[in-house]
Amino acid sequence: MACRGKAIAGSLRVQRLARALATRAVEAARLLALVGLTTVVLFQPALTQERRDPPAIALQPPPQRSVPGHLQRTIDSLATRAKQAFYARMEPGIPKLILSNIVDARRDLFSVLRDYVRSNFDAAVDALVAEATTDERARAVEHALRIFVEAGQTSASDALYAEMIERSGTDARARSAALRYSVGLAELPAALARLTEAPFVAPFGPTGDKALPAFRRAADLDPDDTWTWIVVALKSTDPGNMEHALLTAGKSALAQGDWSGLAFALQVAGLALESRGRLADADRAYTDAVQAARNRSAAAPSDVEAARELARSLLWIGSVTVRRNGEVAQARMALEEALQLREAAALRQPDGMRETIELISCHLQLNMLFHQNAFGAEAKDHLDAAMRLYSAMADRSQFAPTLAIDGGLTSETLLIAGALTLVAGFVLVALYRRRMRALMRAAAKAPVALQFESSLATQFPGADAPAIPIRFESTASSAAALRSGAVAHAAIAMRRASWVQALSGGAFAAVASILTFRLGDVEFSYVRCAIFLLAWGWPIVLVLHLLWGQDRRRLGVLLVGYVGLLAGVCLIVARGDTPSLEVGGISIAPFFVPLIFWGAAVLPALFLAFFLLRGIRAVGPVLLVFMIFAMCGAAAGVIAVSTLAGMKVVVAILVPLGVFSPWIAVLLAAVAGMVLLVPFGWIAVDLIRRGYEARYFSDTSIVFDSIWLFQTLSLFRMLFHSAGRAAWVALGAFVVYRLIVWLGLRPLATAAKLRPPVRLLLLRVFGFKRRTERLFDLLSARWRYAGPIALIAAPDLASRSIDPAKLLAFVSGRLKRRFIIEPADLDQRVQAVDDRPDIDGSHRVDELFCGKDTWQAAVLSLMGNCDLVAMDLRGFSPDNKGCVFELQSLVAHVPLGKIMLLIDATTDVGFLRQTLDTCWRTVASRSTRAGEAGAVILLDTRGRDALAVERLMALADQALGLTAPLPPPLGTAALARA
Repeated sequence: MACRGKAIAGSLRVQRLARALATRAVEAARLLALVGLTTVVLFQPALTQERRDPPAIALQPPPQRSVPGHLQRTIDSLATRAKQAFYARMEPGIPKLILSNIVDARRDLFSVLRDYVRSNFDAAVDALVAEATTDERARAVEHALRIFVEAGQTSASDALYAEMIERSGTDARARSAALRYSVGLAELPAALARLTEAPFVAPFGPTGDKALPAFRRAADLDPDDTWTWIVVALKSTDPGNMEHALLTAGKSALAQGDWSGLAFALQVAGLALESRGRLADADRAYTDAVQAARNRSAAAPSDVEAARELARSLLWIGSVTVRRNGEVAQARMALEEALQLREAAALRQPDGMRETIELISCHLQLNMLFHQNAFGAEAKDHLDAAMRLYSAMADRSQFAPTLAIDGGLTSETLLIAGALTLVAGFVLVALYRRRMRALMRAAAKAPVALQFESSLATQFPGADAPAIPIRFESTASSAAALRSGAVAHAAIAMRRASWVQALSGGAFAAVASILTFRLGDVEFSYVRCAIFLLAWGWPIVLVLHLLWGQDRRRLGVLLVGYVGLLAGVCLIVARGDTPSLEVGGISIAPFFVPLIFWGAAVLPALFLAFFLLRGIRAVGPVLLVFMIFAMCGAAAGVIAVSTLAGMKVVVAILVPLGVFSPWIAVLLAAVAGMVLLVPFGWIAVDLIRRGYEARYFSDTSIVFDSIWLFQTLSLFRMLFHSAGRAAWVALGAFVVYRLIVWLGLRPLATAAKLRPPVRLLLLRVFGFKRRTERLFDLLSARWRYAGPIALIAAPDLASRSIDPAKLLAFVSGRLKRRFIIEPADLDQRVQAVDDRPDIDGSHRVDELFCGKDTWQAAVLSLMGNCDLVAMDLRGFSPDNKGCVFELQSLVAHVPLGKIMLLIDATTDVGFLRQTLDTCWRTVASRSTRAGEAGAVILLDTRGRDALAVERLMALADQALGLTAPLPPPLGTAALARA
């Protein structure tokens, strides 16, 4: 009862429109006039249905065809696919059509409307096929059908229908038919979807707004077409127009003997009258509809469609009678007569899906009738009969899913994968830092005693003690021309890499723009070309920003240039004759029109901003690959559970546990699908790790390629909506980008292999994560084209130094194997460091993971293997005992001219100088370094990191010009003797 009441009380558009007439009693007489027309019908039982002549558009003699056979076969195949897909949409089978849909009497009532929508669709497709008269015309038809079948787009077919309308000239019937065809593929089905389709099948693309104007024009041109007026009535928002359309439809149906059209017009009128509270008049309309259907059946006893129409009318009046009046006998008589007709139809077509579904609907209506009136046995009999029929149909479609893999599901999968990557990335990096802290506290079984003399840090040198040579520098100092080959090469390489990335991104944008014009049915203009180039090429800004180490000054210049170009395009449009754009009743000035189209193209790609998040940028691309596999598995599980076989499995698992619910079933299926595909995701990530370790790509190339792959996906999705499967050519844009990158960066990689790398050791004060990360970004972006950067791993740079290999080691619980816990392992780990450049000519960051008893020996070993040392002493104070040891070691083992210390206002400079002087005095008293040339450089950053790094590169260039050799590499044995 509740199910039936909910179904009857649903929001039909006709009912909502008719309620607006509740206070207009005079206008109700116009609807009653339609009911009065049926009096004529009752006295003409032998009237036969006349067939109107086909429209002139179909009577025109077929022109001589000159279409290649393979092209004609392709057109016919596409037309067949379009019709089959539309039929499946309008008449979904089991399990898409569930019992709650079948029991709804409105679905049965509007089945005749579905038939009309489908016949109009078929006629529209046939009209397109008939247009293929020449080779050129056939190719246009093939393109129109293909993008409709594969992408649901009607832009190309709309152009062909517009030509049909124009060609029809003054032939009213031909023009009317062409108008109906022009909205038959998408707009009319969308306009009537609430009446003809189940809610979950309703389309999301077209709004159906074009259907009513087209059918109104068609009705004016050809006023004798019954169904044109019926559609106008159903879609009219003005009560007077609706009543006029129904009256005209009834007169036309009577004049032509269209009993089906007359019956349906009467039923629509009954719905309107019923919603206005005129129940007696509505019952009369329903009764006259049954009589019209009965007259047609009596005139043609062997007509299957006549019997189907009679059964439909009987079922509706029976359901209305029992719902509203409680007249069980009359309702039972109508429903049982309908049951007999449908049983006969099912016997004629035992495998017919529609016949079986209509029979199930009749059994369910009788079940509700008997159940509401306490006829338990009869109700059970009809319910069992309905379930037997439903189960028999379900057995033939055990593995047919109710969900389909389409663009919407794909977009949702990627969106959820991106969101999970965002959350999981931050969680994994946080856990990674936590694990690092724990392992850094791990103690060795036999540590090497390498403790500095604490008294040195607090001793004040005497008046006659030699002071350590110190040279103060600042970011305001002028930078000299680069002289050393390594640093000069690094600057040249970075400029070349920037140009290569910009040119490759521009090539991607050019190819994407060409494809947009060719496959997107967009008319070419220079302004549109500029907009597309700016829209598809905007990731160039993101890539260069990342390549430059997120240098804010350079980003500002880049944004000014990009926004300036976009503003220039807007000014050109504003100064032209472009009219204002109306969007949602809001008038948009011509200046902002390009921004609308630019924003539409750029908005989906805002997901790329994900790569700007420093905390997860290093792991984001790899983690996203894994999440895509996981989410594809979840989607596959949900699709599997939407089949009857899948649901049976879930029910068999959950029902014995007593926890069954649809949400739990879907969740269980999604988790099961994830579990099945997660191993494949792990394999994919492991392949990325292997490629990274083999130096097939670098950490930056992973990020950059991920950015342009996502842009390629955005291009594919846009082209798919207009070109269907031809959108796969979007991959060509990525291929062009990748080819230019490979050709452009290959000379850098070749030169880097031939030149010995310059190793930089980076030391720092721990505890200043954000500041250290910014300095590291800027410094690594510039230095890695000269050589590798060595450092001691710590949580402050975990989000920057983590790579696919470290990520998998952490997730798999093998991160401890990367730590040097025992001093005996130090030499092997240091010697295993690979200084080879990556495929893009840049070097990597070499981290040593150390326990608490090995980090000092590791620092000394790195000092002996590096060409320069940079130490970030911002925030340095007497509390930083480890930094004091590092300073003592630097003074003892590294030439002074190759030590660069970064300071700022937070550095305790007095304590720093005291420490350096004390260490120097001690070292000078025990060695011959008292007369050593060069001085320790103290570079005041003054809070300007980008300028400080540029000055640091210039100072490094000067330091590399010194000829003083570094001490030989220190091994563990040598350290033990120190």
